[in-house]
Amino acid sequence: MDAKLKLKQMRREQIIRAALRVVVREGYHNLNMEKIAKEAGMSKGGVVYYFSSKKELFENVFIYFFDSVFMRSKKAIENIKDPIDKLVSFVWIYNWDDSDVYSGYSILFDFMSLAHRDEDYRKIFHSWIESWIKLLKVILLEAQEKDVLSTDADIDGLAKAISSIYQGIGERWYLDKDSHTTEWAISYLKKSILGLIRPYLKN
Repeated sequence: MDAKLKLKQMRREQIIRAALRVVVREGYHNLNMEKIAKEAGMSKGGVVYYFSSKKELFENVFIYFFDSVFMRSKKAIENIKDPIDKLVSFVWIYNWDDSDVYSGYSILFDFMSLAHRDEDYRKIFHSWIESWIKLLKVILLEAQEKDVLSTDADIDGLAKAISSIYQGIGERWYLDKDSHTTEWAISYLKKSILGLIRPYLKN
């Protein structure tokens, strides 16, 4: 790789990581280029050279962080043989002690509030959701191939519903932890997903 290009990528990642820390600590609305520059150990001009606006930077923070979370989740299911077990395996997203979980929900809620009124953010949010749906569809198709799930199952619809279950339970768990415990989240996630696919299970 060209040395200049490598340096540019390193600087961009340095800024994104700094912005991520600021967002998690203070929220998107308290994010500004001065704080990011200080966090990154750079000048404001250096930050603006790589990211022309707060919006552009936060879009990249979201993509960078959730790409890494997606790859972590994808890798976690590699050693799980049973496709049904894979469908209910992402329970680490309900672990208060996991730093990715705290960061992830902080970023996600800020991003969702922006996506409500901004088409650019909404497109990125859609792309993120679609990546999860695609992963779940692969697992459901594997279940069909292994003769665990009937061939008349609506793979696309099931994948969308399972993705919604994960997100919906996660939001309630994160925002109302006193009455929606981790034990509740994991238990009803599994019950909800298994109940959803039960009509299509062959065994």
